[in-house]
Amino acid sequence: MADQIRVPAPDLVAVQWKREAAKDRHLPIGADEIAKLIAADEAFLAAHPITKQPRRNRGRSDHH
Repeated sequence: MADQIRVPAPDLVAVQWKREAAKDRHLPIGADEIAKLIAADEAFLAAHPITKQPRRNRGRSDHH
């Protein structure tokens, strides 16, 4: 689990997972390191927001 926490988070859901995982007192990783990793993830995600393209109707119209 410590290795997973060290992997950069791809989105905010992963950051939340890291926060929950950090509550495990048996992790071989310190709280200070986890806090720094989460802060780095949040900074990266804030600087590089994920944008999604709106879904296309793929030939369908809203009127049947």
